[in-house]
Amino acid sequence: QLVERALLVTEATRRAIRPDMAKYEEVVARNDARFAENADWKNRREVLLPRIKVMMVEDSLVAQLEKAVRNVPVPTPSEARAFYEKQPELFTEPEKPRLSLIQLNVDSGAPRESWDQARAEAQRIFERIKGGAGFSEEAKRYSQHDSASKGGGIGYIHGGMMPETLEKKLSELKPGEITEPITVLQGVAIYRLDDRIPAKLQEFSTVEKRAQDLLKREWGNEAWKFTLNQVHTGAKVE
Repeated sequence: QLVERALLVTEATRRAIRPDMAKYEEVVARNDARFAENADWKNRREVLLPRIKVMMVEDSLVAQLEKAVRNVPVPTPSEARAFYEKQPELFTEPEKPRLSLIQLNVDSGAPRESWDQARAEAQRIFERIKGGAGFSEEAKRYSQHDSASKGGGIGYIHGGMMPETLEKKLSELKPGEITEPITVLQGVAIYRLDDRIPAKLQEFSTVEKRAQDLLKREWGNEAWKFTLNQVHTGAKVE
């Protein structure tokens, strides 16, 4: 990192980029005000300031170089569309399951006994529901989640917002089916899949600006990576 920093400072200087000295003056003024009564700052000020100046000048040169390199042209609509068609997954609304929940709360620091009791109770609830008991009634009676009064309904959840293991279990369910008791951060839970909105590719017309922004960022990343490779190539480092 130190070597790369030195190479980038050299490249910024070669490109005649000038450091933002106003920021340095700002930092000096702030430190002078903050440590006005500090004897150590007063004694070491003249020693520290040149070091601070070098560091901030280099920071400024590297930051401005990176900003300039990443400032690539805005993609045209046709380029954005080609990017959209090449990577449709970036513009696809994830599947959204609508869920209901029965949760038995257990404090994360609770002893193992408490967790075992919650799992056993959740298993009994699970067996009752499998035997014909109503999920909503069981939720109202036993769930300790905020949704209990609504029969456990927690609405639609965006794909990717839940733990991967839970998403996998839910993907295997049909609407109306329930999971076995699952240990979660807050305790032990039973989920019911109430409905599922399938994943949907958004129309290009609604995501054109986002496609341009993503492609511009990708081009900027490539330009910066190219610059890093260039400053390393042929450099003599001792």
